[in-house]
Amino acid sequence: MELNKNKSGVLVFALRKAKQKKIPLLKLETEKDVYGNVLDSIWVPTIKDICGVPIVTKYKYLGTYLDSKLTMNFQIECIERKSNFLFARLYPYLSYATADARKDMWRTMVLPLFNALLVLR
Repeated sequence: MELNKNKSGVLVFALRKAKQKKIPLLKLETEKDVYGNVLDSIWVPTIKDICGVPIVTKYKYLGTYLDSKLTMNFQIECIERKSNFLFARLYPYLSYATADARKDMWRTMVLPLFNALLVLR
């Protein structure tokens, strides 16, 4: 079987409480303000790829976004963006729909997006 390197990625998993030196192939980069306070910290790959397959910090697998520590943050952001998009597109229908019709639309369109979070819990 041949691997498609353009559609694949290497994602290194680690403990959620892993320190800077505990995750192989990744290093922690912090963004600081002018006073030295840490604004944001992200894990970045130390090398670009392994045998042509890129090392990634997050990966979408079967509709679920995975990161190296298996947190839900990015998945929740994606659910929020998608549900806002659906609300904007379906607003003409939802503005005149009954409560039962709105509940059915939510169960059909938005609730399945949360099934992926059950795995990351």
